[in-house]
Amino acid sequence: MQLNWTARWTTLVVSFTAAVVYGADPLVLWHPEKPVPKAAECPRLQGVEFVVVKPREPDNDGYNWLHGAAVCWHGNRLYASFGHNKGSENTATEEARGRLSTDGGKTWGEVFTIDVGDEPNLAVSHGVFLSHRGKLWAFHGSFYGRMKTLHTRAYVLDEASGTWEKRGVVARDGFWPTQEPLAMDDGNWLMAGISVANGYGGPDDPAAVAISHGDDFTKWDVVVIPKPAELEMWGESTVIVEGAEVLCIARWKKPVALAAVSRDFGRTWTEVRETNLPMAASKPYAGVLSTGQRYLICTTTADSGNRRSPLTIAVSRPGERVFAKVYRIRDAVYDGPGESGPNCRLAYPYAVEHAGKLYVVYSNDGGRGANRNSAELAIIPVESLRADEPEQRAEPQAEAPTERMDWIRPSDDGTHFVRAASGRRIVMWGVNYDHDEKGRLIEDYWHSEWATVAADFAEIKALGANVVRVHLQLAKFMDTAEQPNAANLARLGELVRLAERTGLYLDLTGLGCYHKQDVPPWYDALDAAARWDVQARFWRAVAGACKNSPAVFCYDLMNEPILPGKKKETEWLTGELGGKYFVQRIALDLAGRTRIEMARDWVRKLTGAIREVDRRHMITIGVIPWAVVFKGAKPLFYAPEVSGPLDFVSVHFYPKKGELEATLEALAVYDVGKPLVIEEIFPLKAGLDETAAFIDRSRKHADGWLSFYWGATIEENEAKGDLKGAIVAKWLRYWREHAPPPKS
Repeated sequence: MQLNWTARWTTLVVSFTAAVVYGADPLVLWHPEKPVPKAAECPRLQGVEFVVVKPREPDNDGYNWLHGAAVCWHGNRLYASFGHNKGSENTATEEARGRLSTDGGKTWGEVFTIDVGDEPNLAVSHGVFLSHRGKLWAFHGSFYGRMKTLHTRAYVLDEASGTWEKRGVVARDGFWPTQEPLAMDDGNWLMAGISVANGYGGPDDPAAVAISHGDDFTKWDVVVIPKPAELEMWGESTVIVEGAEVLCIARWKKPVALAAVSRDFGRTWTEVRETNLPMAASKPYAGVLSTGQRYLICTTTADSGNRRSPLTIAVSRPGERVFAKVYRIRDAVYDGPGESGPNCRLAYPYAVEHAGKLYVVYSNDGGRGANRNSAELAIIPVESLRADEPEQRAEPQAEAPTERMDWIRPSDDGTHFVRAASGRRIVMWGVNYDHDEKGRLIEDYWHSEWATVAADFAEIKALGANVVRVHLQLAKFMDTAEQPNAANLARLGELVRLAERTGLYLDLTGLGCYHKQDVPPWYDALDAAARWDVQARFWRAVAGACKNSPAVFCYDLMNEPILPGKKKETEWLTGELGGKYFVQRIALDLAGRTRIEMARDWVRKLTGAIREVDRRHMITIGVIPWAVVFKGAKPLFYAPEVSGPLDFVSVHFYPKKGELEATLEALAVYDVGKPLVIEEIFPLKAGLDETAAFIDRSRKHADGWLSFYWGATIEENEAKGDLKGAIVAKWLRYWREHAPPPKS
């Protein structure tokens, strides 16, 4: 009987908040207002490359069985591993083996062995990888005889010799890992898997996770996820980690995904129960893309039942927790690399994202059954995995970056910025892209005029810039106090990819309320505590969409935040300039706190929200230099009691005519032992020569400078024939001529 998933689950929920999605019974993994599509209704992904990693060829190598392939990028090399057996599945002759690709998965080298099991009756089977701090780890399920005393063993690659060093048994209690370790915000790592405590063929093999002791990968605590006593499971599982919350998705004998939730970093769990997502009884694999989209690879269609084809990927909208679209990665019958036939089973996927592509390895049994598989690989462009299918727009292509973008971080001594991989110093030189010549903010036109944004990025790159500051408006990213705007998060993901292609780093400045008329009444009505909660949700959503891209230079919490004075204020926004409000209060009254205490609490709140989902990108705050206005003033947001969670200093300077020395003295106040960026500068109150002199003399303190670009080139400004156009053109020419070398 065909299951009517739409009728069964649509009435459950219509909200997408965590409490509703994970609090429903059953758990809601699929968008409750959309029918789960049948296989034929799922579009096939375009632009996918297929490669055979290891064909089944028993006549050549003697190996009859292959399963559980995994892949991992380590440096610029792609590694694959799999369980291999000359006998039958889950027997003592199983071996952990693999192959290496040095050309991005297109071709593969000779098969290598990780471990054959050098003890009597010991099998070492398939496992998972982790590349961490220059080392490639492998964790493999191992057992004696017919899956007795199952446990996990660890190995580290000796890259000089190509051999694998044994690190011994690292997890017991029947644990077999099925997904690579994921870093958690409590400093530990979590590995999804299954607990096979009683040997092969039993009905009671639940999902489980293993939790590390920090970065010590030789000791793992196994936590078995509870299940109803009557539920029979072969509980191979996968997880998605978001802060302290962990979602586990597991298989069982019926074609329905099971799920459980932990809210304490995997230590305790809800009982597994059915979800509203159909899924074949096969090992699933889940994760979060660099676009902020969750994904689940298995066979998840309304009519596939337990048939392991087609191989599909379900994706969410950026920042959302429920899957909203299913794509076919590969059908059983396929005219291309790999085995093809109506009875082919495509199963046990494993994935890793790298450089804009999702590498999905899977088993293909060629219709033979008994997991007599080949290992195959699908290389999927991440940009093809859209849940909303926005209109395609042509965009001009900027000149390709001369080298792959590297992550940027503070130097070890905290005095400047460096490229993370090489440790080479980088000077930040860029522009604010805060509005266009018509005064429109980027969210006002980035859906309808994407080609304009792309062209502007190319023009900014041509000025010699390596960083562009984009100002994100709270009202455009928060539909309600709790619900982010999915469309703008998706467009932000596209902006990140545009930055990657153009070779520009992004300074993402958030929480803008620049157009007062756009600020929703519900936001203005909130008190400070509730307002901070919304701001934290904004940053959690934005960071979730951007966390995996090296193109993000930093998150700037808010442009020019200020605090109230002794008396209670009535307006959140102040400092109107040209119809825009660039200055915002973080509270209307101090409510018994000192200014230092309030600034500290606000910074901790917002940086904590970001660090729940993104522990790598830098965080800063672009501030008004009050030391220019009040001689002897000390930094507030960069005071020692406040600035701990901030990675560098951002300050805005518009030098005044005849006050160069005083302005340089004020700048020195912000040299507090962290890298310093002059995040806004323009010859607004002084001529070009005096502003340029300030930049030259500020090099003693500063590690970056950002001017402005409003969408008109040097030539377009000159063609205007007016004074403003002439000044902007002359300044942009100066900016281009004084850009640091690309590799500085």
